[in-house]
Amino acid sequence: GEKKEVLLQWRPSQNTGPEDDGEYVVIQDGYNCGLVSDKVKLPPPPAIPEVNDNVFEPPLFGVTVLGSSHGFDPSGKTSGYVVWLSKRGYMVDPP
Repeated sequence: GEKKEVLLQWRPSQNTGPEDDGEYVVIQDGYNCGLVSDKVKLPPPPAIPEVNDNVFEPPLFGVTVLGSSHGFDPSGKTSGYVVWLSKRGYMVDPP
């Protein structure tokens, strides 16, 4: 195949708006084939979620159920418990 010379040339933008800094001109075989602005627009940054100040306070005494099924149920989670004594959790038969 025949090699074609392609040039990329920067020039100041022809537009006079505040957002226009310059542009790249694509030149192939002496012809202007296209223009690409050198201005990059980035999307706004994602919103930072608020920090939740609610800290888990373990109970003095209680039971937390972890799954409510059994080992013979193929679609359910097996059962397990956390027993809370003096704000300390003890796992009983963990899933």
